[in-house]
Amino acid sequence: MEQLLCCAGRMSLLAFDHHFTLEFMALNTRMPLALLPAFRKELAEASAAFESRDLRASWRHLERAHILCQPYPVAHAWVHWKMLVFGFQTKNARKYAGSSHGCFSVG
Repeated sequence: MEQLLCCAGRMSLLAFDHHFTLEFMALNTRMPLALLPAFRKELAEASAAFESRDLRASWRHLERAHILCQPYPVAHAWVHWKMLVFGFQTKNARKYAGSSHGCFSVG
């Protein structure tokens, strides 16, 4: 009987004809410096659009920030939080229901 080692990192288990291979995936905790300005720009533009009550543009910028940060769990959770706040502030149940799920299940 094969024994599988468990570790604290992320892993995926691939089974090929009774042979097991563990592949470890890096946990991207920091966004690359080259991507950070675009991410911050989208968040700033989302805030500016919200303050000017252009809700469609604000949400669009949050979605763009979300796309940029998906591989980075900390930033990803932050954008889901911003989307959740957006949903509460606009009283849009559909938006904050989806965002609250993302706040607790990023990765």
